[in-house]
Amino acid sequence: CEPLSVSMAGAGRYTFTTKAASSEAVRALSFLESAVTRANDSWEDGAETAVKSGTTTSANDASEVYANATNDGLGRTSTSILQPSLNVGLIGDVANGKSTLIRSMTGKRTQAHSSEQREHGKTIRLGFANCAIVHCQDHVNCDVYSFLPEDEDLPRRPPPPCCRCGGAMEFSRRISFIDCPGHAELMSTMLGGASAFDAVLFAAAANLRCPTTQAKQHLDALSFSGILPRKGNVAIVQTKAELLFKPDETTKLSAAERLERHATEARKALRCTVAAGAPFFPTCAPLKLGLEPLARWLAHIPTQDKTVAEVGSNGLNVLRSFDVNHPGKSYDEVVGGVIGGTISGAGTFKTGDLLEIRPGLVVSTASTRKKKKENEEPFVVRSLECRCKGIMSGKMDLQQATSGGLIAIRTTLCPSLCAANRLVGSVVGPRGTLPPVWGPCLFLDRMSFVSIISLDHTERLDPSKSLKEGAKVRCHSGSASVLGHVVRVSRSRGKLEVHLHAPLCAHQGANAAIEAAVGEKTGAFHLVAHARVFGGTCCLEGSKIAQEEHHPVPKYTGEEKENDEKDR
Repeated sequence: CEPLSVSMAGAGRYTFTTKAASSEAVRALSFLESAVTRANDSWEDGAETAVKSGTTTSANDASEVYANATNDGLGRTSTSILQPSLNVGLIGDVANGKSTLIRSMTGKRTQAHSSEQREHGKTIRLGFANCAIVHCQDHVNCDVYSFLPEDEDLPRRPPPPCCRCGGAMEFSRRISFIDCPGHAELMSTMLGGASAFDAVLFAAAANLRCPTTQAKQHLDALSFSGILPRKGNVAIVQTKAELLFKPDETTKLSAAERLERHATEARKALRCTVAAGAPFFPTCAPLKLGLEPLARWLAHIPTQDKTVAEVGSNGLNVLRSFDVNHPGKSYDEVVGGVIGGTISGAGTFKTGDLLEIRPGLVVSTASTRKKKKENEEPFVVRSLECRCKGIMSGKMDLQQATSGGLIAIRTTLCPSLCAANRLVGSVVGPRGTLPPVWGPCLFLDRMSFVSIISLDHTERLDPSKSLKEGAKVRCHSGSASVLGHVVRVSRSRGKLEVHLHAPLCAHQGANAAIEAAVGEKTGAFHLVAHARVFGGTCCLEGSKIAQEEHHPVPKYTGEEKENDEKDR
């Protein structure tokens, strides 16, 4: 028989169906009778429990009882079980095995929908993959945790039996992975993906020192930005552990001793970072060894408490946008563009909702005239509106989505607006609930500098010298990355004024990361400072409700206001 299918036939009424060959009709009927008997027994047990607890159950409460019976133990009912509840970022240096580790857990290559692997052989853009964590129901004798690849995680189908005892497995949670590039030149890509992190796996090759210079910058970016909701959400994965099993003629240490020495040295080097006190997990990703302790750790990370709040507290940061229509498709079969990202804050997106996208449509007003008009703005901004036509997470179709894992929303937008990641960095939400759009002038305060080392690792650079009048910078807030140049800076007061070349949608008081060209030799962009959005030229006004719930407007004393006026 095929797996059992259950559908609602009315209040308190459910239909059980299955498919089988005509020769197996008797066995299929017996299978259905057994399923109905088990369902009735579970229903009676639930009713007895409700009576003992002092509550009563009626036929009108059938849907509520059914939702409670299908609760997955994480506070989510059956309508949200299919959506991942956690976003896990993979960071680390180049060629430390991040993409290989994700593929061993999810069964998916994160560059599956782009040509970067075929053309470059490395991660250039953000990569995404989902998987489920399953747990053996024999908590006493077995208690095994394992990853269930995305292709095997199908709706209405139980997980495969336990790999150790052969017993039944149960779903623990579903998670989304974000694969970030490790190259120094692609730091802006990592900062855009970090806005969605709930937890971090720091990949460190067991045959190299930890952390490397570039990996240290990734950790510094997380430390200063305050992205992670709580401590204890970082783990170090010792990838390529199989390379240490080759005998070491110098130290005469075993592979286990060399792994422990690598972890001890890393703990000392990471004491002042966001990874201080993080657990270590040695793995061999190609052979899928060492993944069970990692699955156990991910299964027990607490989900961030996000209660249902007022309208305006929810928004989706766009990490990727694309056109799913292939060439030669008939015009009547063309569907709207797709945007992908994660919902921040409380709130729910449903199929059919009217959504607003900011900054939206940006039109440059640059003219070919030698003399520009006085007070002429470099661009004009107009927000976009669309309908939500469908929601997906991996291969799962959802009717609604809340804060948690990565989702993709099919819209009514023209596909050309979403093609080639044109909407990356935008914020999506119900109309009238989004933050303001700033540009071309942006004020930043509470600026703190980051210690950096040159790309050739030969010298330590002073980041404050790179922020001078006219210097090119990149401002990051949320998933947005906007180019600009410095107008004026006050290092003593930690204030910075930037002229943006494109609009930026962010709350007043939101964290911002600043990259600048450092060094006369290369002129490459480095992460130099972190700051907070204070104000600027407002292209589109934001929702006051959203502003108060996300980031209260900064308050300053009279003396600070006078200093601001002097700086400006």
